[in-house]
Amino acid sequence: MSYSLLILRPAARQLAALPLESYTELRDRIRGLGDDPLPPGAEKLDGREGWRLYVGSHRLIYKVDRMAGSVTVLDVARRSTA
Repeated sequence: MSYSLLILRPAARQLAALPLESYTELRDRIRGLGDDPLPPGAEKLDGREGWRLYVGSHRLIYKVDRMAGSVTVLDVARRSTA
C-alpha cells in the first residue's frame, strides 16, 4: 500500500531553510515514508500521537493515518533541540 504524503507548512518552511545536502537527505526519507511509514529506526512518541525518525543531524516528527492511507510530517528540527 502506498501512503499519501502531507507536509505541514511549518515543517515545509523548516525544510526549505536547510542546506541542500540536508534537504536532499530528508526529502528522500520523507518520500520513503510513502512506501513504508514505519521504517527501521522509527520510534513511537511518548505523551503524544506520532512517530520520530532521526535522519542525520535532524529529526522528523510525523503521524500515520492508516485508515486514510496518509503520512503527515509535523516537524523537522535539528537533533540537538529534541
